[in-house]
Amino acid sequence: MLPSAQTKAAVRQLAQDRTAGSGELALQACGILERCDAGRSQSAKGAGETRGQYSELARAVAKAQPSMAAVLNVSNRWLRAVEQGASPAASARRLARELRRAQKAAAMRAARLVADGTTVATYSFSSTVLAALLESRRAGRRFRVLCSESRPRREGCQLAVRLAKAGVPVELFTDVGLFSILAGADIVPDAIIVGCDAILPGCFVNKAGTGALLAAARRFHIPFYVVADSFKFLPKGLSSWFRIRRQNPSEIWRAPQRMPRQNITVRNFYFEKVPLRGCTAVVTETCLRTPNKINALLKRVEIATGLKQPPFSLR
Repeated sequence: MLPSAQTKAAVRQLAQDRTAGSGELALQACGILERCDAGRSQSAKGAGETRGQYSELARAVAKAQPSMAAVLNVSNRWLRAVEQGASPAASARRLARELRRAQKAAAMRAARLVADGTTVATYSFSSTVLAALLESRRAGRRFRVLCSESRPRREGCQLAVRLAKAGVPVELFTDVGLFSILAGADIVPDAIIVGCDAILPGCFVNKAGTGALLAAARRFHIPFYVVADSFKFLPKGLSSWFRIRRQNPSEIWRAPQRMPRQNITVRNFYFEKVPLRGCTAVVTETCLRTPNKINALLKRVEIATGLKQPPFSLR
């Protein structure tokens, strides 16, 4: 039995989401896997064919967001559990609970970095960073946030609105405007806290421009923290899957019809790989780790999940 039209539509919707954070997308993936209907035909189909259907669905979900490590990890762990005999729906619900707990714990740990009376800068939109800032506000700490609009989708504006509604003073800049403020030393934040979409050996992945923000932080000796729960860790055996895909050029520029398009190439990439070297620490659900200890943590995640490579082909 092929996936239902509803399942296919949900996977397409996941693939088309360009504004949600990595954690939110991974929870969407859990929802799709929970509603997996392949098991309904198990009595009429052979076990091998049913396993193939599960693998097909896991691959489709992972490929829908190839720049999001948490989506790959959810798909991988779900398929491994199902192939070992676990219920598809129960496995997806368990992963969603684990993911929410990891996100909450990482946010709570990151919230401790925000002291009363400080200025914090962030970049783009991260649901975990947002949760950390809101938790700091609920704890009674007063602070202000500098954030960028995050072109071309401007998801940073969503962050600004949600913080403002919670009573947090926000200063919103264009992406380059935020860099200019730091470079001119007009406003020097006490800390920079960013989320990420993947942790790979030696680097992390976040919105394009994060590398420039890290360079500014190093120049002015500003602590720079990356918040990432373990679902965003891609060990070496899994990292070959990862790719940063090119997005729709029209988000950058809708060229007039009379323009000589044959001589203009618009490159629209949302994300970039940023060296971990230079970051103050990576904040996970269990600890703060300096960059030189991340490879050991990646190995620990690999051992804990039992996954050295995807059980399905992503190519």
